[in-house]
Amino acid sequence: MHQLEGPRRKLNWATKHLAQLDGEITKYRNKEPYIVVPVTHPDTGNPAFKFIDNHIPIPDELALTACDYIHNARATLDHIFWQLIDICGNRAPDHLTFPIWIDPPSKKKLKNTFELVTSDVARAIEGVQPYSVAEKKGRELDAFALMHRLDIVDKHQTVAVVSEGVMITFVTPTGPMAGLLEGLSDGEVFELSASVSVPSSNFDPKPEVQPSFGIGFETADRQPRILPLWPINQMQSINNEIERRVFGGLSRFFEHD
Repeated sequence: MHQLEGPRRKLNWATKHLAQLDGEITKYRNKEPYIVVPVTHPDTGNPAFKFIDNHIPIPDELALTACDYIHNARATLDHIFWQLIDICGNRAPDHLTFPIWIDPPSKKKLKNTFELVTSDVARAIEGVQPYSVAEKKGRELDAFALMHRLDIVDKHQTVAVVSEGVMITFVTPTGPMAGLLEGLSDGEVFELSASVSVPSSNFDPKPEVQPSFGIGFETADRQPRILPLWPINQMQSINNEIERRVFGGLSRFFEHD
């Protein structure tokens, strides 16, 4: 078996959970948890929309499946690290984890982490870290940093999926127009941008309304708290970065057929 076959199987299994998550989201959206209907704004008399919340709970399967994906994606990196230590002629300890650092680690931490691999391997792993590939202000939003944080949260707290807003797509004389609206309450009436003049006759009677989901966790008082800027649609970026940084960036250390 090729040295990367095990990690590749793990990532493929994670990807299946990602596809399952997409299916769960589609099933929930098909229930129409939110709708908007064309109305006349009561204050301005302009064409507007009314937001209606049908109060359909987000199923637990979304959070559970998302965490299954995160765990397997994170474990893919651990498998890679294990194989790299083996290639360097050493035996990996049971507690081994692929390091993910938002900020540059101390010399002591570097030494302890990479004592079983060569300096070339150590430098290559440093090169895929959030602090190496992202600006300081954006490190916490790096795909690896977000994956690592959510994996830790899932071990200790109840992860929840919450709706951050709705993406509404409607028809205008110039074609489809979409916007993400956040913080809408049931029964709220809203207008389009003031720069868009649309006669009421041109409104789509049933615009497409798709919830935008975010991953959060329950606090001690069991209230959901959103992880900053962590929409579900960013999960595919984790796969992309594992492919690019790890399978691409570290492949030179493995045997090739």
